[in-house]
Amino acid sequence: MKYRRYRKCMMLTYQQAFPETYDLRLNLAYGFSFEWSTILDWEDEQTVLQFAAVITGIQLMAEGSVGSLDTMADAVIRDLNRLLASAEGRNVSRDGLEYRSLIFLRFIFSVLPMEVSYRLGRRGAAYDWAFLGLATGHDSARRRNSGFTFLPLRQALDPVVAIAGTRLLPRWCITFFLLARDMSIGAVFVEELAACWDILVEILDLNANKSSALTAEVWSALASMTSWAISEDGRRRDEWVLMLAGVWNRGVIPREVASVVATTFITRSAPLTGRSAREWATLILSEFSDVLREHERLQFLVATVDTYEEWRLRRAEIVREIQLANVRAADATSVGSNPLLARDARVDVIRPLIRLLVLEQDLAGAMELLRAWYGRRGHASCDDNVLLVHPALSGGAAVLWPGRAKTSLGTVAGGHQTVVEALQDALKISRNADEEIDEGLEGTPDYQRGASLEQAMMRYYRPKEIARVFSRIGDPRSLVVFPSVSDPLQALLERELGILLPLEVSLAEARTMRPVRSISIWAGFTLYTHLEVEMLLAFGEAYGWAVTVFEGSEDGDADDFRTFYEQSEPDVLWVCGHSDFVPHQLGHSGIVVEVARGSRTDDAHETEILSMENIADFDVPGDGRRLLVLNTCSGATTQGMAGMAQIGLAQSLVGPAQMVAGHLWPASHAVALAFGGLFASGLGHRDVVGAFGEAIRALRDPRSIVPAIEEKLGREFSGAFRIERDADQLSSIMAWGCPVLLT
Repeated sequence: MKYRRYRKCMMLTYQQAFPETYDLRLNLAYGFSFEWSTILDWEDEQTVLQFAAVITGIQLMAEGSVGSLDTMADAVIRDLNRLLASAEGRNVSRDGLEYRSLIFLRFIFSVLPMEVSYRLGRRGAAYDWAFLGLATGHDSARRRNSGFTFLPLRQALDPVVAIAGTRLLPRWCITFFLLARDMSIGAVFVEELAACWDILVEILDLNANKSSALTAEVWSALASMTSWAISEDGRRRDEWVLMLAGVWNRGVIPREVASVVATTFITRSAPLTGRSAREWATLILSEFSDVLREHERLQFLVATVDTYEEWRLRRAEIVREIQLANVRAADATSVGSNPLLARDARVDVIRPLIRLLVLEQDLAGAMELLRAWYGRRGHASCDDNVLLVHPALSGGAAVLWPGRAKTSLGTVAGGHQTVVEALQDALKISRNADEEIDEGLEGTPDYQRGASLEQAMMRYYRPKEIARVFSRIGDPRSLVVFPSVSDPLQALLERELGILLPLEVSLAEARTMRPVRSISIWAGFTLYTHLEVEMLLAFGEAYGWAVTVFEGSEDGDADDFRTFYEQSEPDVLWVCGHSDFVPHQLGHSGIVVEVARGSRTDDAHETEILSMENIADFDVPGDGRRLLVLNTCSGATTQGMAGMAQIGLAQSLVGPAQMVAGHLWPASHAVALAFGGLFASGLGHRDVVGAFGEAIRALRDPRSIVPAIEEKLGREFSGAFRIERDADQLSSIMAWGCPVLLT
């Protein structure tokens, strides 16, 4: 009775209760009708269900556009969170009708966006949707969230909408546990959610002898949970594997999901099942070929290859399946997503095969696979004249070079993870969920910790041993690292081997590099842009280059940058200013520009991100190959997804017509000025690769940087004070290892 009195006092209509959702109804209605003037009455459960059905239907129709789906889900969840905040402010019971209806609606509306995001490789977005559906305080702009989070599970006296929420539990588990595996979500939290296993088994029992979509979803969910447990050593791992193997042997699993369940058997858990991974893969390919979907055929094909002879037999078939997988990944464009994410999210499929080929010292085979997976349409492939470094090989690393190989550089306690953790420490990235951190500083270099990173890399990669093994009989053309992290391996190998190897990204045959005759500068605002521009203009005079500052770049907008980028005459485009990289959010990663000139108010200084996805669509006109210098923060930062480092601003702009230099993480003013001066000075008497190597070598000797620049300038360098003040900083590998050259 008390609730009824409150309900009559509130008298909120659905339009008033869901204002953001209502505002989108005309754009996203897709023919669904709902009487928005109806009073929101939680006891009128049929209308609540109708509302849920309408919003879910709109989401399904919006699935063909990621942007529309995200916009709708974001709006309705924000509306629900406001209603939840109101309920909590009124001390509404968490077990009451109103509160329980709200949390189940929020959960329901988060499931489809999470599924679609994960399917498209948008793991960051999928992670956010998973927790936006569970926690009021989740902030997508933050890496760390500590708000109260729980999974709404149906209980006695729950509203009818809880039934709809429970019906979605298997679908939620399918995606969430794969996401937890791929993103290493905290094991303690995921173990708590693992109680869903028993709920799912109960659902199976209730649906015994019924062939239904629900039954298939439950088996897929159990497979996802098992996959997570195998990867993360979950507490019930062996129990779950044995259960799935047992029901498989009894013929209980529906045929349409047999391949999904079998993916758990082609892992390191195979011995528990009584068959080898290869035997399982062969069985699926021979008896369940008709139900394989997406990349599953490729996944099982790779699992059949446990010897080099088997690779030779299956090679053509595997390459063909990779090409088909790339076609499917390219379809992500049609729904507004990025095919790079869709492709790299599945790169784990080919990793065992790359490892086998590396162990067999088959550089040509490994490169063929990488080109098939990463190669870009319409571009001729690069050759095999590369130095291939393969980390994460039984605690050590392997190195291949045409005609020579070192298949193992020994075992290091902790393996490649020691390098990963040292790099995280040097970039102030916390791994402890309970640690108090300033998220604004995460990803910025701690130059004092550079020594620890350098030591970890020397122990793991053993570059001195590489130098002894490989005589310099024909230097390799480039450096290939698979799998890759954003460590300064290029700079370290330059020091130890005495050669600068451009980091291979495009895997395409490059055009002939243009000689430097003209440079166009984008003079984006920083405190020291004027010093860098002055220096480049002076080098132009010294070397006879035509150096110009692009008109309007000081406050240029996105259109200005496009015009700058699409110039055909300059041999070098030199970008000063700011850029940003946000992992898993490519739309927020790119060059910082001013807002459009027509949108500016008064003299306000307003900026926005011109995304890497947009810039990658710009033309690179002209003959030959030009150089793009991104002397900005994080211009070459990448998102690691267990494959080649290809998802980043600089990486997205490399191709046959353009070589790119950038920074692996935020570069200090001193690092940017010093690198820019040294690189520009070298371009006057060396080719691009030689000039870059010379710049990296000079950066390691901080006291000689300014004299080296001034010698080439033939005059004093006005930015000398900025470099000399931070000379101690520049001696760190976090400084001289920050620049990277990509091909």
